Amino acid sequence: MTTQVYSLSVCARATLNMHSLNNEGSEGTQIQTRMVDIVAADGRLYNVNAISGDMFKHIQAEHLYHIARNGSNLPLCAACQVFDANRISADQEYTDQIKGKSDA
Repeated sequence: MTTQVYSLSVCARATLNMHSLNNEGSEGTQIQTRMVDIVAADGRLYNVNAISGDMFKHIQAEHLYHIARNGSNLPLCAACQVFDANRISADQEYTDQIKGKSDA
């Protein structure tokens, strides 16, 4: 029996050297980057560029997609096979299963 995975949670500690991932916005010709305060191993406070959880989730999902598609035999729903971010709504099998059902 195969169980389809619709959600995966990963917890990790990483040091990333990236820029402009999920900027806060812009004013005129200036881009406001996402900034956070961190306490480093030396105990000092630093203000550094950051990425949002959504952007990190997208990066992780793309890596998992490539692993699943390149010989790992991981089962993927129809939408995941084409890397559609709208996985639930784009999965026709799931849509057929809930047709006529209501949460009301």
